Amino acid sequence: MEPTFRQEDLKVMVVDDRASVCEIVARLLAQVGVRRVESTQSGAEALRLIETAEAPFDIAIFDLDMPTDDGLVCIRRLASSSVRPAIILMSGNDPVVLESAQRLGEGLGLAVLGTLSKPINRGTLAAMLDTLKQPTAAAGIATAVVVTGADVERALDEGRFELWFQPQYHVASGRICGVEALLRMRDGHELLLPNTFIGPAEDGGLMRRLTDFVLEQTATWCAAWHLAGWPLSVSLNLSKSGLTDLALPDRAAVICSHHGLATSHLTFELTESSLAAEPMELLDILTRLRLKGFRLALDDFGKGYASLEELRSLPFHELKLDKQFVQTAGHDPRSRAILESSVDLAGELHLTTVAEGVETEAMLHMVSEVGCQVVQGYFISRPIPAANVAAWLAQRGTSGPDLTSPFSSPRARGRAAGSASDVAAHVELTEAVLRCTHDAASPMMMVLVLSEMLLQDDGLSAGHRGEVDQIHRSAQEVAAMLKALQERVLKTRGPGPIRPN
Repeated sequence: MEPTFRQEDLKVMVVDDRASVCEIVARLLAQVGVRRVESTQSGAEALRLIETAEAPFDIAIFDLDMPTDDGLVCIRRLASSSVRPAIILMSGNDPVVLESAQRLGEGLGLAVLGTLSKPINRGTLAAMLDTLKQPTAAAGIATAVVVTGADVERALDEGRFELWFQPQYHVASGRICGVEALLRMRDGHELLLPNTFIGPAEDGGLMRRLTDFVLEQTATWCAAWHLAGWPLSVSLNLSKSGLTDLALPDRAAVICSHHGLATSHLTFELTESSLAAEPMELLDILTRLRLKGFRLALDDFGKGYASLEELRSLPFHELKLDKQFVQTAGHDPRSRAILESSVDLAGELHLTTVAEGVETEAMLHMVSEVGCQVVQGYFISRPIPAANVAAWLAQRGTSGPDLTSPFSSPRARGRAAGSASDVAAHVELTEAVLRCTHDAASPMMMVLVLSEMLLQDDGLSAGHRGEVDQIHRSAQEVAAMLKALQERVLKTRGPGPIRPN
């Protein structure tokens, strides 16, 4: 259900050392529907008003360039306060300074809606206010709940953890190719996000139990979708403690085997910051996960501090590009350059690229132009409860938004052409095998087997892998349809050979 947040309900504090700027911002806010606006030319006074207000402020807009108590001082003090509205930062300074200030605010745990370059654009301001309308208590997601280790243990005992899944879209084929598993903890009518319970679970020694719950549920749902004819892959996050759990690869493989699920359908994601774990244990666990056939992804690439040496030595299959670059690349040349260079680097290392945070059609076309292979975000779909995924796929089909040639740049088309030509040898081999048999079932089985073998080949490039993966998925779908057709025929005419007319 969409949130019911209205612009006129917002209460905003504007802080700038020039009264004229405060007046301009207040006028722009009024034009987009915000009626309750207060302003001050002093950062210290702004903090006093925010902390003592009877009706809390929803947003505080801080100018970075003030003679005393500048925007950075204000957000640092606000981070230690018990009252913390969402933040918008503005400045006439270099956009790079604004971006650094935003990262500082986020690092301090503040909800930073975005940055505004002076002169301020009304459309940009309105778009930032809209982001406050997406998600939290109005959507049933709780953000200000204190959770203890005992709460986590009780929720596990009572079965109050559940998985939601966000679909992923394969650009070249135009199909939904997978989902990312997102863990939620139910608290009454609200859902708690991982940032509220993962820390207490780690401190309480509960992460192994929580990880096994996620693995069991992921394998259960993934196997069910495969049986229903939707051969999705599933990504799941690997926690900090998971990177020191030497028994994890074996347990994960056993769970997949129990559900009849190939390990190659599961991808473990870890963030760049988690690479600071004990290097030998990390290398041991990641290598053994890969040896057992699991796929590995480096999440939020560009946001952390992964070195090129770590990318070279750790056995990743894909890079998930941080949404900050995806969402700003359309108007920020620096973000665009980082995005393009990341995609090029992934291509050289034979890694698949996944763009996160795609929320508009323009973002989808942009990431397809730079050569991203898989995308996920609100434009494709918001997270879906596990029990609703099959219905969502049935209603939508496995296809996604149409990305036809007018939106493909020469860069993207050249990348696709190379992949198609290089995979031709594999296709020719498959066709040769198929010509050796006339059994209706055998050709399909040979396609499935050969494509599965090729997907296990670590020497297969990311581009080639996408082509072969699509062949494999299509063969699975056709096999499922043939099976369903055979069952219908048997129901209507009984067992026995089917003869041509």
